[in-house]
Amino acid sequence: MPAVVELLHVATGAPGLLRRLAEADSGLRRPVPTSRRLSLVQADGGAGATVTTARLGSALAARRSGAVLAVDAAGGRARLAASAAVDGPPSLTRTARRAAGITRTVQARELAPQSRSGLLVIGTGTSESAVRTSTGDWHSAVDLVGRFFDVVLTDWGVRPPGDLAEVSSASHVVAVVARADRGPAERGLALAEQVTADWSTPAVVILVDLGGTAGGTARVLERSTAVPILQVPHVSALGAGQVTTARVALDARAAYAGAAALLLRTSVGAAA
Repeated sequence: MPAVVELLHVATGAPGLLRRLAEADSGLRRPVPTSRRLSLVQADGGAGATVTTARLGSALAARRSGAVLAVDAAGGRARLAASAAVDGPPSLTRTARRAAGITRTVQARELAPQSRSGLLVIGTGTSESAVRTSTGDWHSAVDLVGRFFDVVLTDWGVRPPGDLAEVSSASHVVAVVARADRGPAERGLALAEQVTADWSTPAVVILVDLGGTAGGTARVLERSTAVPILQVPHVSALGAGQVTTARVALDARAAYAGAAALLLRTSVGAAA
């Protein structure tokens, strides 16, 4: 109860923050014409795409009546299931095998474990196989079950150039996740611009302030591009037990909710 009281106190004292949360909430509940495929990729490893996927998916799942699915196709040690706090997600191969013949959303929901926010997760990171999850493995599972979900988010990790065309063509929007430091951020922007220019897929850059060193990177990059650029705090910044925890937590919630709402809005503007 004290934590709830603190959150309410902070929120009522910050009308700008309340407005951001309200706007994001409306965006999270936006109707979709068909299942939307949101893909997250990294230009460099260690940018925080897995945690970002989990937080974006959780924000959407908590506010939508339709089901939301997160897919681990990154094949890295930072497993999506752990970030989403779910146990025992099925591999993509097992999902494809079990999904054959399903005809109802309730059957699709039974294929995967669900987080407290309502986010369902498939894919098992490094235990999926000895090599990076292929786009073919992804299609074998998602093409069968994706239609039963309002939104499908995929953590692709760092992909080789040959995969980017397939990832882009299979997505309604691609979010390039990069560290908020200048060099990684510029590489992330270059990748996002390539996605848009080469494959005509809408792209967004999400800068993760992993070390609290972002400064004005986002503002500088925005001057030279039409690609939307967002900045979010790293999840470790939530610092339980600190005096500023409530405000930091609300700021983080607003940032990730706003990012998820922007991705969904962009995806709805894309071709169905």
